[in-house]
Amino acid sequence: MKIFSLSNIKYPAMSVFTTLSLGHSLPLAAPSYKIAAIPDRFEKVVKIQNPVDKYTQEDLPAVFREAVNPSGWTVNKDTLKMAPSPKIKIMEKDTLASVVVDITHSILFRYDKQGKVIEAFKAATGAPSTPTPVGIAKIVGKLTYPYSTLPRKCKRRRFPRNYGPKILLTYKINPKTGKLHDDGVYPHGTKFENAIDKGHITGGCTRVHNRDILYLSDILEKGMYVLFTK
Repeated sequence: MKIFSLSNIKYPAMSVFTTLSLGHSLPLAAPSYKIAAIPDRFEKVVKIQNPVDKYTQEDLPAVFREAVNPSGWTVNKDTLKMAPSPKIKIMEKDTLASVVVDITHSILFRYDKQGKVIEAFKAATGAPSTPTPVGIAKIVGKLTYPYSTLPRKCKRRRFPRNYGPKILLTYKINPKTGKLHDDGVYPHGTKFENAIDKGHITGGCTRVHNRDILYLSDILEKGMYVLFTK
């Protein structure tokens, strides 16, 4: 009588059988297995949906549509660790900026109401000859392509494609007096999306990807503060 044992068991829960020459199969007791604890280093993987993905080509004016519309949005831990403090003072009162533009690294960070950084966006900031000025600004409005309501002499009306589908009007503020100046360094989109990765290339404003500016324009509100810092 020959006995054949199944040595390669794919499913441990299955009983092991021996095959007898008589043609009968007799179940043997299944071996006991202990499930080992999962090491702490194996973190639960959670897929985070990019909120910018809801903006499709159809949401962009035709002149900004490309085969691939990139986004600089990220919640990468290493990137968020670089976020500067959003704490600012306006007329000696402590408050928080909703957005901080890190000029050195050309990254735009967004914060919640408690001052916790929640997301970041790849940006392009001022070139060495036309640097983005450090300071605090306030969102006073939003403009939509093709900016036809602006004065005819205004560059944003004469060259609307340079500013993408949306512009956040952010006027500089004197933190000591709270007075607004009618000039600013506006976060906006661009017709040169592929150039954003070059970092310091603008005339002083902050450029982000076109889908990102649509998203930011939707969630940022008038009255919020923007801090430009190095």
